[in-house]
Amino acid sequence: MTDGYLSRDREYLAGLQRARRKSMTRVDYMPGREALAVIEAKRRKERPGSSAATNSAVIDAIVTEWADLTGINYSAIEKPMSLAKRKDPERSARARMTLAHSVPDKSTQRVLCGAKRHRDGQPCQAKSEPGKQRCRFHGGRSTGPKTEEGKRRVTLNLPRRGAPDGH
Repeated sequence: MTDGYLSRDREYLAGLQRARRKSMTRVDYMPGREALAVIEAKRRKERPGSSAATNSAVIDAIVTEWADLTGINYSAIEKPMSLAKRKDPERSARARMTLAHSVPDKSTQRVLCGAKRHRDGQPCQAKSEPGKQRCRFHGGRSTGPKTEEGKRRVTLNLPRRGAPDGH
């Protein structure tokens, strides 16, 4: 055994990982040319190397946007817990059934911020402000510029319509 905490009980951890994977839905998907172009266009909108630029995250975002645009009624699913933490499986089943009948409210949804952190360069793990994409530390509480100088600077940074590179 090595001194890393993950290697202390490999059999136990492997069992937890198998149980977690068993509860997940896996989709084997080979996109066509058009779908691949859509996936790449969506990926270019995300910060390279971030968790939002992974294949799974990009496809999740595309499917969710599609469901919203087509009016498909979907609901949030309870985040699965490891078997070690789950105390009452019947209670968890009741909670999942309750969540399945509720519709998420876009104005109160909170996602991970994902902004690049200063010290280590990793994505911020804080929850965003309700209805926003960033946490309170990375501009989620901002209501925009107040002074004329600030408003002028913002308009200079906006992309121009019709320009090939956005400027």
